[in-house]
Formats: sequence, structure tokens, C-alpha cells
Amino acid sequence: MVRFALFLTGCDLSFWTGSKSRAIVPPAVTATAISPVVTPITMPTPAPVPVSFNGSTRFSVDSSVVDVTDELALLLEKSQQHSIIDITVIGHTDDAGSAVYSQDLSEKRARAVADYFVRQGIDEQRLIVKGKGEGSPVSGNETEDGRSKNRRVGVLLRGMSDSEINR
Repeated sequence: MVRFALFLTGCDLSFWTGSKSRAIVPPAVTATAISPVVTPITMPTPAPVPVSFNGSTRFSVDSSVVDVTDELALLLEKSQQHSIIDITVIGHTDDAGSAVYSQDLSEKRARAVADYFVRQGIDEQRLIVKGKGEGSPVSGNETEDGRSKNRRVGVLLRGMSDSEINR
């Protein structure tokens, strides 16, 4: 009669059949560190909300001097209250000059508004400045009134809803 017994002690495996005891040594085991896989959760970025100055923040011909209007001051106030938002400032011109000149002037207009925001305490890292030149008119350039409407700066706010802006 053969008896069979199995003993597990530590890392050794032994068995006994009644006559002799034999140890079976398992192959060497190498420890491998397991790195956890971390997948960052990204929240959807809110779409930018365009803000209109309703024509009161316009520029004179060939100028990038900003007149601080009530609307611009209100926009600054909203931007200070909601520090999570990014602010994109986009300058525009009429078509009176060359395309290269208009592009440069539109960038200067956007930079002038962005500089105003920075002087009032908005972190420059939150600002994106773009110029669109004469490429995005809101009115025809055939009349002085139409051209004056096109000499403007638009602002996009990311991180605020329409209702937060209009409160």
C-alpha cells in the first residue's frame, strides 16, 4: 500500500510516498514590478462663447488705441470673477489697406485689448491674441458706416456659459 501526502512549506514542495521523502524545488521566480496603468480623465472643454461689444468698442481708421467702454469694463469684471476661463481676443479691420497691413493692424488691436486686460490684473497666460485682418467683416466695406463696424475686436470666453456672461 502506497500512501501519498503533500506538504507545502514556505517555497518548498515536498511529497511523501511512505518510503522516501523527495523535495521538488520550483524553478526560480523573478519578481516583476507591476506598474499601474493610469488613464487621466479629461473633462470636455467647453466651447468658447463669443462676446459681442455691440459696436461700442470700435477703432478709428489706422488706429489700435482702445477706448475703454462700459461693455469692455463689464467683460473685464466677468473675466476677473471667473478665473478658470481662457480669453481669446481677435482683432479685425476694414479693407481700406493692403492685406498685409490689415493683418498687422488687426493683431495690434487685439494686443491692445489684451494689454488692457493684463494691466487690470488678468493673468497673461489666460489670453490668446489673434488677428483676422480684413477677412471676417460683419458689414460691407462699401460705406463708411460699414467699414467702421469692421474695425473692431471680438472676444471668445472659454469656460463660461451664455447665462453666466449675461448675468
